[in-house]
Amino acid sequence: MDINSDRSADFIADVADGDLPVETLEQQNFTLPAVPVRVADPVQVQELPTVAGPSRNINLTTQAVKILNQDMKRSRALVIAEAAFFVGSDLSMVSSGAAAKWPANVPLEIKSQDIWYAQAATGTTILSVINDQWTG
Repeated sequence: MDINSDRSADFIADVADGDLPVETLEQQNFTLPAVPVRVADPVQVQELPTVAGPSRNINLTTQAVKILNQDMKRSRALVIAEAAFFVGSDLSMVSSGAAAKWPANVPLEIKSQDIWYAQAATGTTILSVINDQWTG
């Protein structure tokens, strides 16, 4: 069956019937009303503790390379290089030099859990990557 087809005919209209099997109920297309939420006071936020993750040096050339894998446990990564480099999460943008050009000796804090790529702006450089992981 095409997942994009209209399946409204497949759903049972009477959800009040308590004798329906779980499999039938799971097929129901329930539309829940939106519930407006308004925060009236400051909300307390607590950052979870982290532990040091793997750190390494990467020899960058003008060919883009992956510097960070997708990692759901990464809280942040610090990236710094001896010379300017291009960096981003889109390989084609980094390869073409259209990604962010980051200056030499300036730390870049990456807080996303996505894949990231880098390449030297010119020549070669050493890029250091320092990871922090969420505990647990």
